[in-house]
Amino acid sequence: MEKFDLIVIARAVITMNNNADIYEPGFLAIDNGNIISCGRYSEEIPFKSKELLNLPGHVIIPGLINTHTHAPMVLFRGLADDLPLKKWLENHIWPMEKKHVSPDFVFEGSLIACAEMALNGVTTFVDMYFAEQKVAEAARKVGLKAYVGEGILDFPTPISPTIDDSFKRAEETIKAFLKDPLIKPMVTPHSPYTCSKDTLKRAHLLAEKYSVPLHIHVAEEKWEFESFKKDYGKTPVKYLNDIGLLDSSPVIMAHVNWVSDEDLDILSSRNVGVAHNPQSNMKLATGICPVPMMLKKGINVGLGTDGASSNNDLSILDEAQEAARLHKIINKDPTVVSAFEALKMATILGAHAIGAAESIGSLEPEKKADFVAINFEKIHLKPVYDYYSHIIYAAKTSDIDFVYVNGLPIVSEGQLKNITEDRIFEIADKWYHRIQEN
Repeated sequence: MEKFDLIVIARAVITMNNNADIYEPGFLAIDNGNIISCGRYSEEIPFKSKELLNLPGHVIIPGLINTHTHAPMVLFRGLADDLPLKKWLENHIWPMEKKHVSPDFVFEGSLIACAEMALNGVTTFVDMYFAEQKVAEAARKVGLKAYVGEGILDFPTPISPTIDDSFKRAEETIKAFLKDPLIKPMVTPHSPYTCSKDTLKRAHLLAEKYSVPLHIHVAEEKWEFESFKKDYGKTPVKYLNDIGLLDSSPVIMAHVNWVSDEDLDILSSRNVGVAHNPQSNMKLATGICPVPMMLKKGINVGLGTDGASSNNDLSILDEAQEAARLHKIINKDPTVVSAFEALKMATILGAHAIGAAESIGSLEPEKKADFVAINFEKIHLKPVYDYYSHIIYAAKTSDIDFVYVNGLPIVSEGQLKNITEDRIFEIADKWYHRIQEN
């Protein structure tokens, strides 16, 4: 009889694999951070383990994937709300970043963000900001997997006085994490309207040099879409394709709210991943990503929270729930973005979007043991006819009791394992007073 590190038994295991298997009751057998076996539980399973996690009232799902965020911006949560994107960025966020952003700001803000994401069932997040090695340090402290990329713009950033310095930092970050088990480096030019063609091509070459993902904001707002058509005679997506940026693999585009039919064909043929950010887009009134059309064309659409200063939380479960409802009302069609499709975007489609589906996004043998246990012994989750429906239309992040990454707990019985809430509150209070006083 084989003996593994951990066996998890649950009311149900929602695999999100190609067959959409649900095992009820279900089990996971885990060894060295990997899923070795997964299936319907019976007392005759031919395994033993060093540790048993028996959760008869819980439903197990794959770890949730946040395909786009700016983790340190949690320290600006609640500042400059209810403003248009351009005014929000140029008159408020960028001046505050210039005044406050430092490596300490990035690390401590990211600790708060990572703790919040862990409690919300996020096991992997994709981050674009500055001093990203500090974001990686915070992710490692909490126990999350992170994709990190140093923000590249044509003008000085709070960390890099020149574009050459931004590229230097970007390459240093790539070299630091190329073989890291938890951290994946990226190249992250901010957007086609803040980066020149030469900058974008340079970013593409850097991504190709190290075979890492390229992540960029694209077509977030209507003015960007219209200005590119006016200045270049083409949409932002077509422009990026024509200059060769989409030759990188994978490319992850955040937002993508304003697109043409030709753009959708480009995204599909180029296998570009899309990070859909419904709550941020609604709050900033920037536009709505045409997700139903994208899904029909086979485009891998994941979900992102964006930064907590424009959302204002970091819950992918909430994003999935919002996405399922938003596209129904916009399309006047209750069948689009079903509960199942919404959970797919939060898990396996998100994994495909960031080029990581070989290791995360579903619960099946040979994949990493990243999973979340949702407590279904709650009044608002009774009775149970359809697990997907309950997860998307009724569950709350407070129902998440256990979160595991690579077979190790980062949340147990609703409590963080690797950092205390007192430490998080201490950091938040310190930065609140510092920002208020300045």
